[in-house]
Amino acid sequence: MKKIKLIGLGKLLQVVHLPHLKKFYCITSCCDPRNKLLKSFKEKHQIDFSTKNVNIFFKKNKDSNIFICSSRGSSYSILKKAVVTNKIIFCEKPAIFNVKDAKELASKIKFKNQIKFGYMTRYDQSVVFLKKYLKKKKLNSKIDRIEFTLANNSFYQNSNKFDYIRTHEKNDFKFSKINYPKFVKSNKKIMYHVFLNRYSHVINMANFFFKKIQPISFNYKNIFNYNLKARCKNISIILNCNNKKKYLFKIHLYLKNRNQIICRMRNPINFYSSKIIFIGSSKKNIIKFDKKNIFKDEIRNIPVKKDFSSTDLYGVIEDLSLVQNFWKLVN
Repeated sequence: MKKIKLIGLGKLLQVVHLPHLKKFYCITSCCDPRNKLLKSFKEKHQIDFSTKNVNIFFKKNKDSNIFICSSRGSSYSILKKAVVTNKIIFCEKPAIFNVKDAKELASKIKFKNQIKFGYMTRYDQSVVFLKKYLKKKKLNSKIDRIEFTLANNSFYQNSNKFDYIRTHEKNDFKFSKINYPKFVKSNKKIMYHVFLNRYSHVINMANFFFKKIQPISFNYKNIFNYNLKARCKNISIILNCNNKKKYLFKIHLYLKNRNQIICRMRNPINFYSSKIIFIGSSKKNIIKFDKKNIFKDEIRNIPVKKDFSSTDLYGVIEDLSLVQNFWKLVN
């Protein structure tokens, strides 16, 4: 069994990732700045070594791959320490808040896909099918408009049912700091943070299907609701980001012949079945995929170097570049 060590032991790690990590890897050590959480986590999951010191964490169990699920503010500094190892790294998003930091990190990586980031939606079966289907049928040139919609709310549905250690400690690593792009004004930093944390999935998905996207407009109702418009050659791209109660990720293609293709995904925290809907002039066809957990596929694929769905550091640079080009329309 492959070895992995964990840094950042909060709710996301425990509820979403840990069941799959324990299935595919031997956890050799763990790190977190919260003393009570660290002790309880080590004992509950019978992990041999734990520490709140990041430098000691990286010196111990050097043969283990690295899983980073720490706070947004601490992730970038941790990544800089992790890349000097020769190990594969998984890091939850958003770990990096500006293009400059991402490019600096890219200059230090040992190999192209050394770091994979937590954009799990690209592992959805319907997304993979749609990506390959468009290429096989040569439909990209026939797309008139595409809408990416993410209703990102109530992620932890019925949170009382989850079994995880909660100590109410508020401590973070002392080095935690978010490096916002210089052009983001002080009164917009919280908004930029929320957008990147909640809706970088939409940016990432758009870049999965298209390259050289040109932003046109950026409109927002409040920090949780956005409407972005862009173009890629002759294709109109719309990104809808909102906090409606029911979690939904939808990709809706409008073809020039008036046919439509819809990809619908539900809350990824559960096993679920996604589907592709083909709408023609006289009929509707639906392909429904078996129930799966896309986090499970994401975690299993961490050590896989040729991973069709993964987002590497260069992908994050593309995403951040697009985000910043949109945000320059705000500022």
